[in-house]
Amino acid sequence: MQMPAQLTLSNETVNGVNFQVGEIKKVVLFPQKSGVLNLEPMEGECIARIQVKRNKSGSPFDIFNDPFFNDPFFSSGGIRDVKFAVKSEPVKITVKELPAGAPESFNGAVGKFNFEGSIDKTKLKENDAVALRLKLTGKGNIKLVEAPELELSPDIEKYDPKISDNINVNEKGASGSRILNIC
Repeated sequence: MQMPAQLTLSNETVNGVNFQVGEIKKVVLFPQKSGVLNLEPMEGECIARIQVKRNKSGSPFDIFNDPFFNDPFFSSGGIRDVKFAVKSEPVKITVKELPAGAPESFNGAVGKFNFEGSIDKTKLKENDAVALRLKLTGKGNIKLVEAPELELSPDIEKYDPKISDNINVNEKGASGSRILNIC
C-alpha cells in the first residue's frame, strides 16, 4: 500500500519504556490457498532519533563532553540519528476454504464484481475491425481476472487484449476496474 512520505508518530509504552512509533509499511494480502498460513517476518533498516545522555563528572573540562563540541551529528544538543535493523514477528493466519463448485477455468479471482461488455459498431464491411471492450469493476483481487477465451469463427481474426487497470488499494482491500480492449 502507498504510505505517506512523513510518518505519523504516536506514543507507546513497552516494558515500561516509552517509544514513539509509526507504521512504515502496510500490505494487502490475497491468500492463494486455504488453511493455516505462516507469514514470514518483514525485515528492514530504520533510522531512529535517540536522546544521548551526557557524562558530567563535575570537572571544569565537562564542557568538552558536550556533544556540540565532539560530534557533528550531535548539533541538535543531545539527539543523534542511529541506524538499526528491524524485524517483525511472524504471523499465522487462517484462510477459509472456497465454496465448492467453481468452474474448471477458475483462477482464484475472488471478490464482488460487475461485468459489462460492448462493441464499437454493429454494422461492418469485409476486413473492417470491431473493438470489443470488456469492463470489470468491483472489489477483490481484480488483477487475477483475465480476458475470457473467445470462441470465434476461424474467419474472424482476433488480437491479444490491451489491459488497462484503475485499482485502488487501502485497508479495506483492492477495488476499481480492469478494462480489456480486444480488437
